[in-house]
Amino acid sequence: MIAIVAGHQFAAAASILAVQGFALAATFVSVVWSYGLLALGLHRSILVLNGAVLALAAVLISLLVHFDGAHGAAIGTVACEAVGAVGAAALVIRGRPALRPSLRVVPRVALATGLACLPLLLTDIPVIVRLVISSSLYLLTVLLTGAVPAELYALLPRRWRR
Repeated sequence: MIAIVAGHQFAAAASILAVQGFALAATFVSVVWSYGLLALGLHRSILVLNGAVLALAAVLISLLVHFDGAHGAAIGTVACEAVGAVGAAALVIRGRPALRPSLRVVPRVALATGLACLPLLLTDIPVIVRLVISSSLYLLTVLLTGAVPAELYALLPRRWRR
């Protein structure tokens, strides 16, 4: 992918971008919880959390860059994004304990994720085909195991609900 987007001279960035992929996942989780904080009107919590994560990033990434260059910076970014995600979740739960997520769904989602990763082993087929297979496996597994939240079903037209 790097060769297509930026050219072969940037191939060395692939390992760093692979680490940054985890930061992107943590950012996604952080944004979900941060919108929860925003919806609950916990503006001060948002400000304090973001300030703390920014300070952590400044210190941690500076140290890790010194020891491991761009790879260290990527690891520091992942760590800071993960701290932000966990912090935002903790603040939402502290602000509204009724919003604590159920951990019963975790094994089901883990199973769906594991099954969705299996097509990665099929290296002889095009990436788009693997993507379709992975997405289908994930969707089918979460539907069959009941990992889809009831609130999501409530948004569907009546004839599609279970």
